[in-house]
Amino acid sequence: MPVPTSDQMARLFVLFLIKGPMWTSEATEGSAKLQIEHVEYQISLRKSGKTLLVGPLIDDGEIRGITIFKVNSEDEVKYLIDQDPAVKAGAFLYHFHPWMVEKEALSEALRNNYLK
Repeated sequence: MPVPTSDQMARLFVLFLIKGPMWTSEATEGSAKLQIEHVEYQISLRKSGKTLLVGPLIDDGEIRGITIFKVNSEDEVKYLIDQDPAVKAGAFLYHFHPWMVEKEALSEALRNNYLK
């Protein structure tokens, strides 16, 4: 099997949300409101085509979620995630990495809906 060429690869960004200094697992009216705002913002990014996948990790570790961004630059990732209400509030910090994935594999995964 030949190695994919650069034009056969998609450049994406993988972002990890990490517990921030204001993180709490305590269910309060404020934390519930912030969670709703955070989820609504993440959904808006997906609907606008800026993200492909987003979701929480469920193991209660330091990393709380993963987002796959489909944008042109690291600056755009930073700008978009800095607008997240939970990041603004300090509930989450983040780090991200550029990621290359074979376009055909990505298309196949999305087309075949492996989550059925």
